[in-house]
Amino acid sequence: MYKISIFIFFILLSCSEIIETNKYRELASEQASKKNCDANVELLLKHEKTELWASYHNKDKNLLCVLTCVNDVCMFSTERD
Repeated sequence: MYKISIFIFFILLSCSEIIETNKYRELASEQASKKNCDANVELLLKHEKTELWASYHNKDKNLLCVLTCVNDVCMFSTERD
């Protein structure tokens, strides 16, 4: 019974990580759309509770839209290729 409890705990922990990533994906996608960037964002980096998402600008394909998400907020910046 003890082993089953540990197994269930790890499954629940894994599910919470998936939910967090999906939450930031949605926030980053919304923010990218507002800034005229492609809503299809890609996860570049994850460190502790911070995620770095990116997509390209809709009109200028050399302009990379970078979104840093932490504490339920995504901050927008751009980088030139």
